Order: sequence, then C-alpha cells, then structure tokens
Amino acid sequence: MYTEQTRITPAAIKDILHDGVKKIAPLWSLENFVAVNPYLGLAGKQFSEAMSFLSKTGKTKATLPADFYLQAMKEGHMDHSDLAYTLQHNKLGVNYDVEEFLVRLPIELEQSSDDTVKTLADAAGATRGKQWSRFMVDRISFWASAYFDEEQAGWDTAKEQTSLFKAWKQEAEIDRSTEVMGLKGFRKIVKKLPSDYYSASIWALEILDIAPESLPHYINALSMKINGWLGLTGRIDWDANLNGIESHYAEELLAIALVWEMCIHECLQTKELEQLWQKTKVRNQQLATSGEIDRSLAFHLILQEAFDHANQRMILDKINNQETTLPRHTESKVQAIFCIDVRSELFRRNLEAADENIETMGFAGFFGFPIEYVPLGHEHGTSQCPALLTTSHTVEESLGDLNMEQITIEDRKLRRQVAKAWSSFKTGAISCFSFVSPVGLSYLPKLFTDSFGFTRPVPRPQDANLPASVRSKKKVRLHTSRGTDRLRGIPAEDRLEMATSALKALSLTDNFARIVLVMGHEATTVNNPHASGLDCGACGGKSGESNAKVAAAVLNDPEVREGLKGNGIDIPSTTIFLAGLHDTTTDQVALFHTDELPSSHQEDMVALRYALDIAGESARKERAVRMNITTGDLSKQVIQRSNDWSQVRPE
Repeated sequence: MYTEQTRITPAAIKDILHDGVKKIAPLWSLENFVAVNPYLGLAGKQFSEAMSFLSKTGKTKATLPADFYLQAMKEGHMDHSDLAYTLQHNKLGVNYDVEEFLVRLPIELEQSSDDTVKTLADAAGATRGKQWSRFMVDRISFWASAYFDEEQAGWDTAKEQTSLFKAWKQEAEIDRSTEVMGLKGFRKIVKKLPSDYYSASIWALEILDIAPESLPHYINALSMKINGWLGLTGRIDWDANLNGIESHYAEELLAIALVWEMCIHECLQTKELEQLWQKTKVRNQQLATSGEIDRSLAFHLILQEAFDHANQRMILDKINNQETTLPRHTESKVQAIFCIDVRSELFRRNLEAADENIETMGFAGFFGFPIEYVPLGHEHGTSQCPALLTTSHTVEESLGDLNMEQITIEDRKLRRQVAKAWSSFKTGAISCFSFVSPVGLSYLPKLFTDSFGFTRPVPRPQDANLPASVRSKKKVRLHTSRGTDRLRGIPAEDRLEMATSALKALSLTDNFARIVLVMGHEATTVNNPHASGLDCGACGGKSGESNAKVAAAVLNDPEVREGLKGNGIDIPSTTIFLAGLHDTTTDQVALFHTDELPSSHQEDMVALRYALDIAGESARKERAVRMNITTGDLSKQVIQRSNDWSQVRPE
C-alpha cells in the first residue's frame, strides 16, 4: 500500500510517466490532418530494437506479411541479391544463406510466439471471464470524449477543469457504472486517492508492485490500450510546449489508466487473481529483460530490409541513368510559385505546356510566412503554417476602407448570430420536434439540389456570412497595430527578413519575370471529414489564399524592395508579384487584385489567363481518366464532384 516511506519518489514517477507518454507519437486531429511518424517516440532506437519492444508490449507489426515480400521477388521488385546483402549484414542472429532462409521461413512463421507483456486488467480478464481491459478503455474513452469535446456537441456533458486528473476523479467518484459491472468499492477507492496525479500514480504502482526492469514495458503495454487518446493529449502538450506553456495532459491520462489498474486489483481481490498476477509479473520481467528478438519478427525484419534495399537500388539506377535536362532558352514572362504538394505537379506541368514563356517552381505552400490569419469579424485567427511550427506574426484581413470594413464586420457578426440562433432552435431538445413538421418540407428543394451537386450544402468557410460584393475586395493589413491579445501586422524589418529568406530559399534572387505568381492552393469539398487533408498541409490543413496574399503584398512593398537591394536581391520595378489560388479539386485558378495592375502588364495578364484556362482544362481531362470519367463534358463532371456531398475524395 501507499506509505510516506514509498520507494517510488515524486522525481521517479515524473520520469516514469514522462518516458511512458513520449513513446506514443502525438496525434493531430482532422482539423489539421498532420502526418506523423507513429514511431516518433522511439526515434533513438535501432529499428529492430524498437520493433522488438513494440512486439513485446502491443503485438505491433511494423512490416507487411511475408507473402508480400515473396510476391515482390516473383514480380522482380526485389531479387536474391537484395536478400543476400541483407543476410550478410544482419545482426539479428539469422545465419543462413538465401536458399536456407527461404526454406526456414514458413517453419519460423508457424513457430512464432504471441506472448506479450500483460497488464493487470488482462490478468483479471483471464480469471473472471469479463473483458476488464475493454471495459476500462470504454469508460476512459467515454469520459475523454466529453472532456475533449471542444464545444462540438449541442449539450455539454463535461466541463474542462484546471487539471485533467481532477476532472476525471470528480466524475469517477459518482459514476456507478463501474460498480454495476462488478467493481464493488470502485468509487470509495477513487475518493481516497490524492488529488494530484503524481501521488495517485505512486499509490497505484506501489499496490501493483511491478519490478523496475519490466516497468517501461508494462507502461507501454498499458499506453497502447489508450494510444489514440494519449496521441491526442500528446498533441495538446506539443502545441502548448511550442508556445512556452507547461502542459501534462498525456501524463495525467496515463495516470488515470494506472489508477484504473489499481482499482481493478483492489476491487477484485481473490486468491486466484493474485496468483495469476504474480505469475504474469514474472513473465513480464522475463520478456522485458530478454535481449532476443522473436524469430518470426527477425525473419520479417530481414525481408523488409531486403525490400528497402531493392527500392534504394532501383532509385539510384534511375537517377544515374537519367538524361540531362536542357536549360531553358526563352526568357520567362511569368514565374509561377506553387506549393510542393504533389497535386500541384499536374497543373504545373500543364501550365508550362500551355505557354513556354511560363516557368513554374515549387516551395512549401505557406511561402515562408508563418502567420496567424484573422478573417474579417473574427477575434482570433488560425495558424497558417506547418503544425509543427509556431506563428511569428498576426495578420488581419482588411478591405482597405475602414468605414466599409466596420459595416461589413457588424453585418457578418449579425448574420453569424442569426445563423447560430437558428441552428440552436433546430437542434434544441424541445424545439427540434416542432421544427420538423412546419419547416422541414421547405428544405426539400435545397436537399434536392445539394444531392445532385448543383449547389453546395454549406458555403466556403472563408466566404460564410459575407456578401459577394465584398469577397473580391478582401486584402491583408501589414502595418502594425496593437490588438487585444498581441501585436497585429508585420513590422518593416521583419517583412524584409521574411522576404529575403523566402526568395533565397526559392533560389529566386535574379532574372525576375514581369509577373511572379504566388499560387496558394485549396480543395473545394463538402460534407467531408477529411477536408483539411485536401487543403494545404504547409498552411496547417487550411487554404493557402492568405499566405499567397501576404507574400505578394510583402514582396510588392517598395520599402521591402529597397531593403532587398542591400541584401543582394534587386527586383526590377517592372516585376509585380500577384497572389493566386489553385483549387486542386476543380483545377480552376482565382487571381486576386488584378484590377490594381498597371496598363503595362495587361497584355501579360491576357496571356496568363489564357494559359491558366488551357492548363486547367488539360488537368481536368487528365484527372477524369483516373476517375473513370470517359463520356460527356469531362470538365463539368470533374467540377461537379466538388459539390457532391458523397465524395470523400473528390479530387
């Protein structure tokens, strides 16, 4: 039991929890759709060592089935030389030549062990016939889904407290579901717990009495049961730490799981469970201290290494045998900077084919401007940069006319309030019943047009509650002002620094074209949970429109251009940076503020618009073939997919 003379100190439990949660990679929500290496927390280990650890603690398989590699050999994607090279250099204790390896492979796979580190809940499930591990995960998930709701539900069922652990403890003290399922005294045990998660974790580990040698394996086995929630809390901690804020959500959640283990142990005190738990701990320790890799895993790792070697060999051969690209002989009249997103490649290729005077180049879609962008009528903005970075400046949307801007903001707020009130009425506990009968049928025409893709079920977020006459006038405000929370705008010296960094990163420091098009991108889609994954990843899963506008505005700034000369970058006075937006669903392009271009560039604009139209048409036809659209008006059908609420992948 927990005593003042416990052998686990607060410093030790801090390290235990910290090391435990760090093995689970942070998980970003669909709002950002960030791809993360699932093995990020094990980056300091050899791949084989990390896979052995995960195999022992969670039955994690990081390789494909053996049949996949054997099929690859049959199809010529890898050959015996790749396998021979891997066997010759392996350190997994597999000392066979290629023929012996292939003979032994099915034998080793049949003899593979499924033995893994077990938790107390696993042991209790084996003795009492109930899946206590699943019940524990269900209850933690049920509570966490309400706690991390982020005001999505119409009715609040949980309120965020100052401490994650305290919030759980308060609810667990009154939740009778545990005792209904047979965990008698669960609530009483929780009430006796210390209020801070460090002390509660010490109490739990003292009762569970796990050997220090197997503790990391046990902690990871427990973490893998709630790895989704730990990934989410890990991301919250990550974001907080980026902003210099101390956060321990993941550690507190792991502490909750530890307390659950302890409570199951205390509520199901039987001789049978105690004996099995002692045997389980001994077996856990044997697995944790064994330096041997499971033979089946070793054979899979060798096959994976051989497959990687084959791919490296083929890539190097392709590079070495590639023909030399001839330099351009014509001077570019337009240089178009696209995001390096693979979906931009199709349009770039067709744009250069449409006009030989256009040169395209690639850059991360935030264009080196990690900003927080505040739309009209909003108090707070969104981060327009990769999710792993912090924003450097806050930039507000503007109309260029303060009087019109204020009128538009008030109008937008009013529209938003009316829409919110109407939504509350439709989803209210009582009013929703009276809504359906008298008003429901009026939605039938809209339902019909939305279903057939003639209209959008919802407006574009950036255009919501804004009249069409205002949308085309939206600009960015670069000059600095003091906002309610932080400085708004970009100071002159920072504009110069950001412009210099962006142009040097692009290798665009001379030979500027008359028009340099900064092309952000977004995807038009509706009713799509994966929408942010189709927008610009470099902009945090959002439209790149604002970054393109900021980049163009900064690079057109006369003061910035004068400063760039001192940095060795002389942009001709005839060069104009123009912001654009490429819709990767429809392959249509919007150009912003072209009415401000001088008459000297109108002829260039005509040629550019024509080339963009030709490139869009060609790109849509090319994509139509991939989507099995072969008859009728191909462009129209591709564009119509952007309004189809049944399309999860409209591109």
